[in-house]
Amino acid sequence: NLANLGIARAQARAREIATRVALGAGRGRLVPQWLLESVLLAAVAGSLAWWATTWSTQLWGAATETPYRIRDYTPNVVTLVYVFVVALGAAVVIALPPIGGLWRINVDGELKGGARGATISLRTKRLSAALVTGQMALAIALMSGAGVLGHSVWNVLSSPIGVQAPENVLIGRFELPRANYPTAESRSGFFAALRTRLAATPGIEAATVASARPTDDHEPRPVELAEQVGSLHGAPVISLEPNYF
Repeated sequence: NLANLGIARAQARAREIATRVALGAGRGRLVPQWLLESVLLAAVAGSLAWWATTWSTQLWGAATETPYRIRDYTPNVVTLVYVFVVALGAAVVIALPPIGGLWRINVDGELKGGARGATISLRTKRLSAALVTGQMALAIALMSGAGVLGHSVWNVLSSPIGVQAPENVLIGRFELPRANYPTAESRSGFFAALRTRLAATPGIEAATVASARPTDDHEPRPVELAEQVGSLHGAPVISLEPNYF
């Protein structure tokens, strides 16, 4: 879109450029101006893209917040570099058509006004059509990929996780004060009594006690493999009672 607008803008500024060339400004000296204008335009677009990316990922993270999240979608330095490279490449693409048109301007015709109302050239029309075609092709590919990604995410969110009626599962977390329960026997006795009382509560089909939920960070314990004597490995361990599954 911006490249097409750049072509139209260059066509509208043809008389201005012809005047500057006639006054002694070399066409090569006009190239940095076009590049600077394109870079500034791409910088604004890149800043808006960075803001939109940061805002949308924060919104997505807040909307899908869960203890089981395994990915951090926060934009980082790699994302910033990617946006910078894309913006710089876009600036070059935006500037190329007007820069190419600098050498095709008819200075005499523009100054005399003969070409002021002329239509754009066939080459410019073809370039504009090629830009529109490329944009449509990229848009179709982008929308197709987004559709597949959205469908995959929906399949993941709606897939069965092996828990029947998860809305009927209630989980509570607490820690026993060491001062009141100093020994392992006292703590085991408390949990056994708690499980018995919970199981006897009307409406509860099964009750159990465990040290963590299935997807929590379990406390690592040292493990020594038989074939690797003397080499300790860490293994996550969860302490649980019957009916956990």
